[in-house]
Amino acid sequence: MPRRMERPMPHRETVTKAEFARREGTNPKQVRRAIQQGLPVTRDGRIPFAKASAWWRANHRTRIDSPAPNGKIGRAIELYSVSRARKMQRDSRRAKADAERAELELAVRRSELVEVNAVVQRVFEIHRMVRDRILAIPDRLAAQLAAEPDQARVRLALDAELRLALEALSGEIAPGSEGNGETEEIAAH
Repeated sequence: MPRRMERPMPHRETVTKAEFARREGTNPKQVRRAIQQGLPVTRDGRIPFAKASAWWRANHRTRIDSPAPNGKIGRAIELYSVSRARKMQRDSRRAKADAERAELELAVRRSELVEVNAVVQRVFEIHRMVRDRILAIPDRLAAQLAAEPDQARVRLALDAELRLALEALSGEIAPGSEGNGETEEIAAH
């Protein structure tokens, strides 16, 4: 009669350090450290799997990103963790951008900020008004100054006309004014 081979009982199965490490999803170095901390081993250096596995679960902190025995589960967890971290970063950046946008909109509503295009347009309008007012002076004074022989009176007339034009401009370009036309009447007098 053929002799039956005895298989080790599952609760009495012993494994090598490398096999235990593979089954628990760690590396042999960690197993050697655990042995120094009390992981059960037999006299011949083998590890009783059932006892050691229970000890491992009770005493060893598992990291979420540690590889599983076949590597696939651990990799999936790692990818999930990375994906979740990226999503959290995206959400954080989005929240920060939304907060900055709200802050800028509030500053615009409070008139603390203005759009660049509006400023450029307003500066252009102001420069055009200054140019037009200054260039209009010779036409207004030409006849009066041509007949004036006294140099001092010519200077006074030019000074008065320039001051009138510049005062009218200062009223038009004052903050908050949009050039309401009142200065046209001042300049005409």
